[in-house]
Amino acid sequence: MDAAKIGQRIQQTRKARGMTQSQLAAKVDISTKYMSNIECGDKVPKFETFVAIANALEVDANTLLVDVLTVSSVIISSETVSYTHLRAHET
Repeated sequence: MDAAKIGQRIQQTRKARGMTQSQLAAKVDISTKYMSNIECGDKVPKFETFVAIANALEVDANTLLVDVLTVSSVIISSETVSYTHLRAHET
């Protein structure tokens, strides 16, 4: 797992939401230093902390993991195909 890429995605999403590290850390109930370590890729959060971060940022886990998941693009593609396939049978 590439902790740096996950941390960068968390940081980008946090900034896009107009939040500071301190604000996000408070919502997740962790220290600002630990949040900084996560964003810098120095620490990998526990699963529960990762979920809390995603919830605090109001994003799904795939949004934060997109740079490290190889299956996410396959899932998106297959969902598109499935939807297209279903639409073709409506007529």
